[in-house]
Amino acid sequence: VLGGAGISARAYGVGKGGDINVNASNSLQLVGFLASDPFITSSILTSTLARGKAGNIAVFTRQLLAQDGGLITSLTFGTGDGGDVFINAANSITLNTSATLINSGQGYVTYIPSYLASQTAIAGNAGNLIINTPSLVIGDKTTLNTTTFGSGSAGVIRINAFNIEVNGGVNSSAIRADTSGQTEFGASPIPSGSPGEVNINAGRLS
Repeated sequence: VLGGAGISARAYGVGKGGDINVNASNSLQLVGFLASDPFITSSILTSTLARGKAGNIAVFTRQLLAQDGGLITSLTFGTGDGGDVFINAANSITLNTSATLINSGQGYVTYIPSYLASQTAIAGNAGNLIINTPSLVIGDKTTLNTTTFGSGSAGVIRINAFNIEVNGGVNSSAIRADTSGQTEFGASPIPSGSPGEVNINAGRLS
C-alpha cells in the first residue's frame, strides 16, 4: 500500500461499519504519502462519523512495515465506538521514518508520523489496540497510541513481544484538540474521557 493509497471502511449511520481483515502470507507494507498532499498517507483504517460502531481491523502477516506516514488505525468522530485493531506478525513489526524524509528538511515531516492506533475525537469510545509479534521496533517519530480528544475514553494497548525497541512513542492519552479539530470535528476544548492504558509483556524492552 504505497504513495497515499488506502484501504478503508466507514459507518455513516446507525449501522456498524465493515471490518477489514488482511491476510498477507509474507509481508504487508504501508509506505509513503500522496506527492501532492503529504497529509494523505498510505493507510488501513475504519471509522465512524455517527452512532454506528466502526469496524474492527485484523492483520495477519509475517512482517509488517509502516514507514513515512504509513498507518493502521480505527477512528470515531461520532457517538459510536471505534473498532478494535488486532495485529499478529509472525516475524516482526517495524515502524520507521526514513533518513531521506527526516533529512529532506520539509516541515511536514512532523505531521505525518507512521503509527498504529485507536482514537476518538468526540463521545464514542476508542477501540483497543492489540499487538502480537516476536520483534517490535518503534522508530524515530513513530508511535503506538490510543488517544481521546473528547468525552469518549481512549482504549487499551496490549503488546506481547519478545523484543521491543522504542525510539518513538507508546502512549495512551487525553489530548486537547487544536482549533481546527474543534471546528471540523466538534471536539471538546478540554477532553474529559479516560486516557486509557498500556500493557506490555516483553522479554526485552529497550
